[in-house]
Amino acid sequence: MKRIIPQEQIPTEVLETAQAWQKRRNSFDPAQHSGELYAIFQAIGQVPEGEWNPTHDLRPILARFPKEGKGLYSKADLIKGYHHLVAEGDLEPDPLLMQRIRMKPMRTASGVAPVTVLTAPAGCPGKCIFCPDDWRMPKSYIYDEPGCQRAERDGFDPFRQTLGRIRAFEGIGHEADKVELLILGGTWSAYSKEYREWFVRRCLDAMNTASDAKYAPVDSLAATQTYNAKASHRNVGLVIETRPDWITPAEIRHLRQLGVTKVQIGVQSLDDEILTLNKRGHDVASVRQALGLLRTAGFKLHLHWMPNLYGATPAKDRADFARFFDDPAIRPDELKIYPCSLIKETELYDRWLAGDYAPYSQDELVALLADVKPTIPPYTRVNRLFRDIPAHHIQAGVKLGNLRQVVHDELVRRGQRCGCI
Repeated sequence: MKRIIPQEQIPTEVLETAQAWQKRRNSFDPAQHSGELYAIFQAIGQVPEGEWNPTHDLRPILARFPKEGKGLYSKADLIKGYHHLVAEGDLEPDPLLMQRIRMKPMRTASGVAPVTVLTAPAGCPGKCIFCPDDWRMPKSYIYDEPGCQRAERDGFDPFRQTLGRIRAFEGIGHEADKVELLILGGTWSAYSKEYREWFVRRCLDAMNTASDAKYAPVDSLAATQTYNAKASHRNVGLVIETRPDWITPAEIRHLRQLGVTKVQIGVQSLDDEILTLNKRGHDVASVRQALGLLRTAGFKLHLHWMPNLYGATPAKDRADFARFFDDPAIRPDELKIYPCSLIKETELYDRWLAGDYAPYSQDELVALLADVKPTIPPYTRVNRLFRDIPAHHIQAGVKLGNLRQVVHDELVRRGQRCGCI
C-alpha cells in the first residue's frame, strides 16, 4: 500500500478541477478595491451589535458599494479584503467584523474546527454486500464525494490534507485554533500499526506547522503530541472509524497512545439475521463487547445505523432502532443514520437486478425516519441522516440530499419533534 499517491498518478481531471478552483480564488486582488472594501466594513460596523441580521443587513450594504461592472462583492472577497487591509495597517483587527462576514458560520459554531482527512486506499477486509469498493478510494467511499476529492487531490497525504483544511477554514474567516481531527477511510484498525502512528503524527505536524512556520518535525509521535499540546492550532479531539470485531484490549491501548478520543463504529444493525444476510462478518454480541470495552476506557461512542439493508423491512427497522436505546449496552453518544444506498458493482446491486432486493420508496423511508427520530433521547447527537453520496451513483431508491429537512417537515406536520441534540 502506498502511503502517499505521487502527483503524477493523481487523475488529470482531479488536478485540473483543483487548479481551476485555485485560479478563481486567486483572481480577486483586494489591493485594487481597498476604498470600496473599507467603506463596506465601515458600514457593517455601524450596525449595533444586537441588531445585526446577516440575512437582511449585508446585501443592502454590498449593493451600495458594488464592484465596478462586476456585480457585488462576495464574502470570499470581503474576507480577503479584511486580511489585506489589516496587514497594510489600514484597518484594526475586529473580531466582530470578521464574525459578520465569515462564510459558513455554523462550521465552527461549537468553537471547534472539524478537520476531516482520509487514509490511503486499502484498510478494510470486510465483505459487506452493500459496500462500494472504488479502487481509487478507501473502501466504502466514492471518488466524487467532496471529502474524497480533496483527499485524492492531496495524494492522501495526511500533512497536506490537514494543513489544507486549516488554511481553508482561515480563508473563509474561521479560527482553527482548536481542531477536532476526523480520520476516515475503511477500517482504521486494519491498517498497519506503523502506518497509523505515522498518519496521526503527520496530521499533528501539519497543525504544528500552521502554528509555527519554523517548526521542525521529528520522528516521534510522543514528542509531536507534546509540542502540539501548546501549539496555537491544537488537536482537542481525535476521531477514527472502525468495526466492532476489531476492538480488543490491545487495540484500545493503541488508540489511547494515538490520542483518540472518539470512535465511530459501523454497527449497521442490531439484528443477527440482518448482519448475516449482509455479510457483515460479526454479530450483535461483538458489538456489545466492543462498546463495553470502549466505554470502560472512556471513549465517546459514535455509532452508524443503516435502515433498508438486505432482508430488512420498515417494521424490522423500527424494532431494530429501538434496540439502540432500550439496550443499556448500546446507547450511543452520537449517531449517524445511513439509509442503505444502492450502488453499482456491489453484491446488493446484483441482488436488486435479480429482483431479490427493493429499496424503500421515499414515502416509506420518510415515514420510518419520522417514526424513530422522536424516540432518540436528548443525550444523543444525530450527525447525519443521509450519506453524502452524489445522487448519480444511487441506482434506485431515495436520492434526496435534503432528506433531514424532509423528515423534519414531516415531524412538524405531525405536531412532533425530535429530542436529539
